[in-house]
Amino acid sequence: MNRNMRFAGPYMFYPKDPIEILRWKEQILSQWNPSLPTFQSIHSAIVPHAGFIYSGSVALKTLSFLPTCETVVIVGVNHTGIGRPLSVWPKGKWETPFGWIPIDEELANQMIQLDPHFESDYNAHLEEHSIEVILSLLASFTTNIKVLPITMGYQNAKTAEELGNILVALASQRQLFVIASSDMSHYVPKNQAFSNDQKVLDHWYSLRWKEAIETVEYNNFSVCGVGPGSVASLYAQKKGAQKGLLVDHTHSGEVTGDHDAVVSYAGVLFIS
Repeated sequence: MNRNMRFAGPYMFYPKDPIEILRWKEQILSQWNPSLPTFQSIHSAIVPHAGFIYSGSVALKTLSFLPTCETVVIVGVNHTGIGRPLSVWPKGKWETPFGWIPIDEELANQMIQLDPHFESDYNAHLEEHSIEVILSLLASFTTNIKVLPITMGYQNAKTAEELGNILVALASQRQLFVIASSDMSHYVPKNQAFSNDQKVLDHWYSLRWKEAIETVEYNNFSVCGVGPGSVASLYAQKKGAQKGLLVDHTHSGEVTGDHDAVVSYAGVLFIS
């Protein structure tokens, strides 16, 4: 089954016109002078998934470091509550403004066979934006990849550990890059958002993925993708990463002018 773009177009999450995306991408990246430390390898990343006007610049900057790989696994969240709780899109292609990207069907089948908790399911993905938004930006860098979309309705530590370990095992057979789809704090004042974010980010940077989940659960922080983010941290740790590295951190108030109820966004690379 193929999945058409669902969230592209006027007043949606991102433009449908690839030329418009490329012009905007060039403007963002040409004005950015990153001052990041040197590193040898990137194993995974955390990328936000809001509308391009809000989090697109953070997503672009983070995706600009995408290494050469065979398959990109994008672990998204399930905002809708529709479909199976741990859902793998098993076959076909996903549409982006830059063309269709094929599913790594062999990898999907292997994952489903390895662990019965991860199910072949289309319904969880059809009205969910957290993977589509990132894939459409990623496609502006390359379409010469395969993709494996996974949604996490369950985001507890047990599930994150399960998925992270499966991806590590599957990475022994192919070049995988893991992207976790997550926005950070939701609808709190800017200063509180950044303070809450930092507590979670510090755990991710230190590869303490389980503590990140515990911090969100204990404090009831509104980080929508703590499960996917912790999968990326665990996967990187098992692949030899030394730390996480912040690419950019911003919030919706930079666009709306409202700093009293913001959604915040962070881009993170896990490196060695």
